Amino acid sequence: MREREPYLHHEYLGRFQDPIGRAMARPGERWSETLMRRAEEAVIVEKIRGEQIRRGVDPSEWVGGGAEEAMEEQEEEEEEEEEEEESEEDAMEEKGRGTENSTENPSASEVVDSSKTGESPAGTSRQTLSAEEMEDQLEQFTSLMQQKFLSGEDSEHMDYSRIDNDEMLDDHWSKEANYDAEEKYFEED
Repeated sequence: MREREPYLHHEYLGRFQDPIGRAMARPGERWSETLMRRAEEAVIVEKIRGEQIRRGVDPSEWVGGGAEEAMEEQEEEEEEEEEEEESEEDAMEEKGRGTENSTENPSASEVVDSSKTGESPAGTSRQTLSAEEMEDQLEQFTSLMQQKFLSGEDSEHMDYSRIDNDEMLDDHWSKEANYDAEEKYFEED
């Protein structure tokens, strides 16, 4: 179902799942199978991103991150390097002033650093759902996919004309219709 409707799957389930798990090699899986699965995953991610672009989703919420996320990480690393250099310069200046100031300022810079590192994971953390909520999301997604299939909107993946022209299925359907008619008749008595 994920391959048929990648964006819908992402909205209902994928954004609550860990994306790293999809990239990891599975026990007993050959390296070639892992690479093929990763290539298929990349295609699915591109489909999801294309749909997100088409729908006007904020780039910060795009699946798989992207160039902007990499640039943000690079900017954060540069800022951290600059702060480290400044703290080293401050430490050198404070050594000249006295030992009391040197013990106070490093602790202040540590507080700033710990708050900075606290911000990064919080900004990138994914929403998590309980098992019950995840099961509910799965049921909603499955129901939606079934409705889409039954209404004939899944023609990209299913040849409905082949089903319509299959006489074997017609025989089965007529047996079911007769059985239902008998049940209805005897229920009325």
